Amino acid sequence: MSDKVVKFGIVGCGRIYKNHINAAKFVQGVEIVAICDSDEFKLGQAMIETGLPGFRDFRDLAGFGIDAVILCLPHDQHAQVCIEMASLGIHVLSEKPISTTLEDSDKMIAACDASGVNLGVVFQHRHNENSILLKRLITDGDIGDLILGTAIFQYHKSASDSAYLEWRGTKKSAGGGVLANFGVHTVDLFFWLMGEVENTEGYISTLTLGTEVEDTAVASIQFKSGALGTIAATLSSSVEFESRITIAGTKASAILTDSTRLEVQRNDGRSEVHEFKGLLNDPQYPTKPPYGRGHIDVLKDFRLSILEGSSPSCNGQSARQTQRAILEIYSKSEHKFQHVKEEK
Repeated sequence: MSDKVVKFGIVGCGRIYKNHINAAKFVQGVEIVAICDSDEFKLGQAMIETGLPGFRDFRDLAGFGIDAVILCLPHDQHAQVCIEMASLGIHVLSEKPISTTLEDSDKMIAACDASGVNLGVVFQHRHNENSILLKRLITDGDIGDLILGTAIFQYHKSASDSAYLEWRGTKKSAGGGVLANFGVHTVDLFFWLMGEVENTEGYISTLTLGTEVEDTAVASIQFKSGALGTIAATLSSSVEFESRITIAGTKASAILTDSTRLEVQRNDGRSEVHEFKGLLNDPQYPTKPPYGRGHIDVLKDFRLSILEGSSPSCNGQSARQTQRAILEIYSKSEHKFQHVKEEK
């Protein structure tokens, strides 16, 4: 069973699909065999770049012998493709977030359950070495009872980068801005580490980009454990990229930086620093701190879940919990939403 090849198709040939193409090269037993995009030009370019056969209609992938499909689509398109592919007995691995609404999330989960196929969601930072180490410290009690968590996300974007923003700047296609799309990996990782969310409050604003979705957000979180937390995220900072999570417990505090570093300060005065930058310098798999190397482990994990009939590490229900909390923040922020139009 360990040598069985799981064949994947990819739907959507935008910015992120190449991460999966490259990651698959490092996973024994995973093969990307075909790609799909409704945009003829994008599909043609991707076929040239990858040498893979391509289709305009995602349904045609089913006749190409695939076991699973990876969704690299605008977020509001996840549900339709997932539901139809699941009905054909094909496992679904969706890029983040799971969908734009909880109704669509529930339909995706139900469709995969009904067909007996797996639904996984790509939150690859859960697989980063520093994330796994901090999760283990929390689970083993080394941090103690959690008290306070803070998550900071900064990413520099300008309104002139219209080619990047395009559908990502719309509520319909993206579902949200800095929380639901750009900074969602930091938000998901924060919730994964801190535990289930009990209640939220927040403010969202569009201050510089002129998009429908928010470019700046803050939120306060009450976790079911009793711990409290804050999230601060913006696309309007001059900082090129920053993702930092700080967690304080009764025994120690920890700072998780990007995908490269973990600092732990214990109450008894002991401290330790763990660096993981070497993994980002592998010339065979060039990547950056915002992405990390987690796509490799996501594919490994999803393949294994298919072969063993088990649940992937980030399944539909887990991703839904993150989306539920984000949508709750949006709901409670709507009456406080601030929108500053871009100056011409």
